[in-house]
Amino acid sequence: MKICYNEFEPSPGLSPFVECYWLHSFEGGTKEESPVQKCLPIGMYEILFYLDENVGSILVNGQWELLPRSFFVGIYDNPVEWKMPGNGRLFGIRLKPETFYRLFDVPAASLYCAYSELNSFIGTAMESFQQGIYAKESIEEIIAQTEKYLANRLTIMERSRNYIVEAANLIRQAKGNITVEEVSNTVSVGMRQLQRSFKESMGTSPKSYVRIIRFRNALTWLNSKSEWSDITYDLGYADQAHFIREFRQFAGEA
Repeated sequence: MKICYNEFEPSPGLSPFVECYWLHSFEGGTKEESPVQKCLPIGMYEILFYLDENVGSILVNGQWELLPRSFFVGIYDNPVEWKMPGNGRLFGIRLKPETFYRLFDVPAASLYCAYSELNSFIGTAMESFQQGIYAKESIEEIIAQTEKYLANRLTIMERSRNYIVEAANLIRQAKGNITVEEVSNTVSVGMRQLQRSFKESMGTSPKSYVRIIRFRNALTWLNSKSEWSDITYDLGYADQAHFIREFRQFAGEA
């Protein structure tokens, strides 16, 4: 089976909300099945669409479950395993979690470490958009349609200061090498209020989000063949043993 994965940058106007768009393509025989795909925690929300008739399956509590054709994925703190039968394309919109409810006015906290069929979660707000991208073959056309839809959503947004947005951006800019107290002080919000609002808006605590973002950056550095000792120091782990424990937890390794 031939498997391809590509990421695409959003337009400048949408980059505060969208990290990237991506396309995962599978080309195989009718009875062929892909190797198990493993997604590691990255600290983002995603809206996913199977563009063709075939849909994949996800491993939940040791059982394979058929995925919906379109679905929303919350923040995960553990690996997710899934697989794809035959031919198919999976299109993803990777959203910065602190901006999701500003785009859709839907609380996503209930979907921490979980997924949901899109229409049952967001409602029918995206139904016409979904039908539009299913009819398109070109990824350029799909992204153009997506950008048009999201830009329209932005016109109804409230543009007031939002300290959750500022806090999440600060954590990512620091690559997770920051304390919750430092975040609280920088955005000028009390620790308890920050923790409560962060949990309500994003489904996870600021401390957990710091750990996920730090793991994501550690994974990127490892892929660039950086030394473990350098990663431990630069990302603020207490020591190498601390780094190894965190890495094993988020990577799902014993």
